[in-house]
Amino acid sequence: MLLIPNPTHHIESKVDKAEKPYEFIKSSNAEEASFARDTLNAFFKNIASSEQQSLKTRMNNDFDAAYFELLNHQLFYQNNFEIIAHPSLPNVGKQPDFLLKKNEESFYLECKLFSNLKDEEPVRQQLKNDVIDQLNQLTSKYYCMVVRILKIKGDVLPDLSGFYQNLQQKLNVKPIITENASFTSYYENYEYNLYNCDLKIALLIRQDWQDEHTSTKLVAAHINHPLPEVNIKSLKSGMIKKLVRYQLTDLPMVLAVNIASPKYCKASIFETLFYGTLIPIAYSNKPFNKSQRINDGLFTKSGNNLDLIAGILLFFEASPFNTDLFNCRYYKNPNFKGVLKSMEVFD
Repeated sequence: MLLIPNPTHHIESKVDKAEKPYEFIKSSNAEEASFARDTLNAFFKNIASSEQQSLKTRMNNDFDAAYFELLNHQLFYQNNFEIIAHPSLPNVGKQPDFLLKKNEESFYLECKLFSNLKDEEPVRQQLKNDVIDQLNQLTSKYYCMVVRILKIKGDVLPDLSGFYQNLQQKLNVKPIITENASFTSYYENYEYNLYNCDLKIALLIRQDWQDEHTSTKLVAAHINHPLPEVNIKSLKSGMIKKLVRYQLTDLPMVLAVNIASPKYCKASIFETLFYGTLIPIAYSNKPFNKSQRINDGLFTKSGNNLDLIAGILLFFEASPFNTDLFNCRYYKNPNFKGVLKSMEVFD
């Protein structure tokens, strides 16, 4: 059985690839459609025959979710896992996507898409870029900065010239750290709030701030959470909801997540999301050379109760048009008491 037969006509399809990828793959003779068709058909051959019709039906009803499930099946198939699709869980009444077995290890895998991770409107995103560009014109001998929050609520940016001037004055002042403190996480917030703009900046001490020969440098503003705030909350709550759903299973659980937008495909974003915000540590009268994380991550925040979740397998930009180019990385849960050696291949 073929998942997607070749189109019978030779007229180029006018279906938009981005809007309707499955229709494009089925109907187009374009090279990228042929590549995706051949790839998906090759993956489909490795699916158990008892599961093929069900997957084919789901491809028509929910292509993105069915494709991601097929991709995960292929990934673990290539790594010599035994794969059981949609196993029934004892005492839970749920069916994760796969039960995976290898080298006497067994665990469940649940695949999850987050369709709300979309790029912001171009106008508003350009306004954010303008703010970052202006911040990057500021200089300091003592500080660098992290943009903690940047929200633009309209299509017009207020006059921030006074804010930039006041911030530059602050950047020119040498920080004071008390001598009797064993160490301080030097972390000073600087805020600007108006009806259509929320901006929160953390000023961090440079590593060489006490060196007399250190020259004034650009502050190098970085956005700490490049995901829009609503998407961070949605992503966290969506993952927690999915993970808690399988918390009381008889085997460990791994969650596979596809992040499709290249804007968010940065490992540092998700290290913060899973393990907590990274803050440099400044020792009294010494430049800092360490850092620590605040326990505000998905795995580290008290009360999330995800100890039976082994980790999250994150896919970056996985689509049927670049199946040979996508990256994936496994994020271990530090609170998980067991060990899944078979997942180390994805570290």
